[in-house]
This record gives sequence, C-alpha cells and structure tokens, in this order.
Amino acid sequence: MAAHVMIVEARFYDEIADALVEGATAALDAAGATYDRFSVPGAFEIPASIGHAARAMEGPDPAYRFDGFIALGCVIRGQTTHYDYVCTESARGLQDLALQRGLATEPLIPSILLAGQALALAGNDAQKAAWLTPAIEGQTVLALAYQEQDTRYHLNICRTRAEPVTGGGYTLHGEKVLVLGGYLANAYVVLARTAGERDDSMGLTLFVVPSAANGLRTTRQWLVDTHNAALVTFDGVTVDDDAVLGPLDGGAAVLADVIDRATVALCGEMLGGMSEAFDRTLAYLKERKQFDHV
Repeated sequence: MAAHVMIVEARFYDEIADALVEGATAALDAAGATYDRFSVPGAFEIPASIGHAARAMEGPDPAYRFDGFIALGCVIRGQTTHYDYVCTESARGLQDLALQRGLATEPLIPSILLAGQALALAGNDAQKAAWLTPAIEGQTVLALAYQEQDTRYHLNICRTRAEPVTGGGYTLHGEKVLVLGGYLANAYVVLARTAGERDDSMGLTLFVVPSAANGLRTTRQWLVDTHNAALVTFDGVTVDDDAVLGPLDGGAAVLADVIDRATVALCGEMLGGMSEAFDRTLAYLKERKQFDHV
C-alpha cells in the first residue's frame, strides 16, 4: 500500500512556499505516495499542526491517517531577533514531536545529536558526505569521545593530545571514557588538545577518527541504564589534516554548542517517555476493574 503523507506548508512567503511544495510533491509522486496539503500562516505554527494531527490519529475513527509528515517553511533573518525565536522554537517543536510521539532509530542521541551534530555544525562538505549522510541514513554509527577520567563534565579539561606530524597530519595519544554509543561505532568525533595546558579553553580541536584506525582500541562499558558506552584508547593513532573538524584550536565552542543541543533533546526524550507512561496509566485507570467496579 502506498504511503499517505501530510504536508504542512507555511505560507508566509508564497513564492518560496510554492517552490518547496513543488519539490516535495514531485518527490512523493516519484515514490508513488499520496498526500494531503494543509497550510498554516508561518513556520511557528507547523509543530502544533503536526502535533494535533498525530493526536487526532489516536482516536477510534480519525478523519485522516498519515504514514508520515512533511514540514515546509522558510524563515528569513531580518533586523530583529524574531528570526532566532521562530527558528529555535519551530525546530525544537518538531524535534520534541519526533522524540515524544515516535520511535526514533537508535542510537539517536549518541550518533546523530552528539557526534552528528558536531559534523553538522563544523564539518565541511566532504566530511558531511563521508560520515553525516550515512549516519542519517542508518548505515553508519558515530560517537562523540570527549570525556576523560576525573574531568567531571568540565568540557575544557583534556589530556588527550594531538601532536602534529612532519609532512602533515596528527598523532593522537590519550583515552576517553563513557563514550555513549561508542562500542561498535564506525567512527568517533574526538576532542584532543593541540595547544595550551590541561584546562585551557583554547587549544582544543575536534577530529573525525575511523574506528578501524591503527592504534585505536575500544572496551565496552556497562552503564546502569543499559546504554551502550565504551572506553576508547588512542595509542599513536595517526590521522590526516582532513580529519580536523572545524577550526583548529577552536573545538571547545563547537563542543559546548553540541552538548547544549543534545541536552535539550535528551530532556525531550525523557519527557516523551514520561508522557507516554502517563497516558497509558490514565487510560488503564479508566478501564481497570477492582472489586467488580471499573
């Protein structure tokens, strides 16, 4: 049976909206999917519209049933902070819907929202094509290796060093602990010190390191909540200059941004779990029988 999709289009900029819809419907037509189009005034209203539709489908006889949703909108930066508010809240709303109301492909937070987010924010086109796109497609698992023994979540404390090699490239020495999703990952985004002292904010650089690199070892770590983690050791791991992710000596700012975004997503995941547990409990309380009474 062909997939049936809900398209929600923000019509604030009609010409841009028409172009977005044309591209989306052409892709759906090529895939043999069917769709219904719904319009909202702007991007801000898109998450609420999709959320209402998703909740309506939980009823006994919904007017519409959809196999997926497509959000189409455009926000153009002006001279005020309105752009930032709309972009942030629209993206957060859609992300919350994905985490609260759906089953996301795992490991979502380690691979996409941690390591993948670093690639999205700081990676060049070649790095995104090599690592980020396969991760999004579910073909590759990534992990962010930044924590070390006794760092206590201080992002700037880093003993792992990346020493420049004559003729180009770097050699990594050090050890990372509690690398979420790190066991059996295909590649790591690694924080290493390229300048400065142990806890300097400057002098930290991110590298993309394949798990098959010589001198890289992983040891599985078991967490209380059963999440997959690993201890990752870099014993003279050599990488080329194109492994540098983002600005040299400027990785601390990228890492801080990644951690902030992933923390919001993790809160959304936990809120989604609690909301689902609450909904199921409430539904059961309305139908359970106790002493022959509902």
